[in-house]
Amino acid sequence: MSQSPAQQETAVEPSVAIESKPASGGPGPSPDGGEPAGFTHKPTPGPVRPAPTARMRRQRNPVSHALAVCWKKVVRKAIGPAIAPLEDAIAGAGGWHSWRGGLDGSMSSAIGDAHIERRLRDELAYWVRAVHVPGAHESIDPSYGTFHEVFARWQQDRCASLMEWLGIDDPHAWQARTSVVESGGGPHPMVAQGSWRFAAAADPLNDGYASCGLFPPGQMRFTPITAPGEQLPLASASFDLVVCDNCLDHVADPGRAIAEFARVLRPGGHAWILVDLRSTIDDMHPHAFTPELLREMLISKGMEIVRERIDRHASHPLAHGEMRVLARKREDRRG
Repeated sequence: MSQSPAQQETAVEPSVAIESKPASGGPGPSPDGGEPAGFTHKPTPGPVRPAPTARMRRQRNPVSHALAVCWKKVVRKAIGPAIAPLEDAIAGAGGWHSWRGGLDGSMSSAIGDAHIERRLRDELAYWVRAVHVPGAHESIDPSYGTFHEVFARWQQDRCASLMEWLGIDDPHAWQARTSVVESGGGPHPMVAQGSWRFAAAADPLNDGYASCGLFPPGQMRFTPITAPGEQLPLASASFDLVVCDNCLDHVADPGRAIAEFARVLRPGGHAWILVDLRSTIDDMHPHAFTPELLREMLISKGMEIVRERIDRHASHPLAHGEMRVLARKREDRRG
C-alpha cells in the first residue's frame, strides 16, 4: 500500500495529539518557489503496459474457471494452517517493506528489492514536491490555498460523504465513539479531520513524511504508523472503520491488504474504499482494478457490499473512472 514496526499486535490506545514538526535536514520550500532546498531526486517512471484481463488470467472456459477457483479454496483451507507460520516468519523478517528517513533514506526490509525501493523513493519525492512546491500537485491550484489547506477541505468533504453513506445524523457523536485506521493515506490522510475516539494512519512512507516535514502543521489527532497495508501491526477486531482511498493499486499485494482490513475490523465494522478503474499498469500502479475484481476481493475476505458507486471521474489520467465501495465485515467473522 515491508514491516519494520514491532510485529506484536498492539491494543488500541486513546487518541494522542502529536505535534508535526519538520525534522532537521529535511527539504523545505525554496525562496523562489521552485524545487525544495536540497531536492535533487528525479523519478524514473517505468513503461505503461496493459493490465492482465480476466480472460488473460483465466484462459479457460467458465466451468473450468469455477472448478479451479473451488479447488484453490479447498487447497488453501487444507494447507493454510501449515503455511501460516511460514508467511508470518517471512513478514516478521521484514518481508513487507517500509521506508526509513528522508529522500536519502532507504527501504527497511530483510528481503531487499531495488525495484520496490526505487518506487518508494519516487513516491516520497512526489509528495515532497506536492507539499513544498506551490502548484506542483496536479490537482491543486495555488490560488485556492496551500497543499494542506486544500487537502483539509477535500478530506472534510470525504468525511461528510462517508457520514451520508452511513446515514449518520450526528457526525461528532459518531466520531467520538469510533476507532478508525486509514491505510496509505499519504501525508494528509482523511483521519486527520474530525475528532475520532482513536485514529491511526498506516503508510510505509510515514517515516519519510515525518523526516521531510510533510505532515499537516500543528497538532494532528491521529497516530502515524510506518507500516504497509499488507501487515498492519494492530490487534484483530479492534477497529470500527478502515479507510483506503486510491491506494490498493499501489500496494504489492491488494488481496493481503484487504485481508488485513477485514482482520482489524470488528464484526459489523465498515471499510470505506476508493480505487481507480483502469486497464493499464505501470511501476507506481502495479495493479489495475475492475468493479468485478474489487467486489470479488472483498467478498472473499468475509466482507459484504453495503453500497457502491462508479464515477467517470478518476485520479489517474489513464483511468476511465473510479469506484467507491462501502463494505461491512460479516458478523460471523471474528478474525
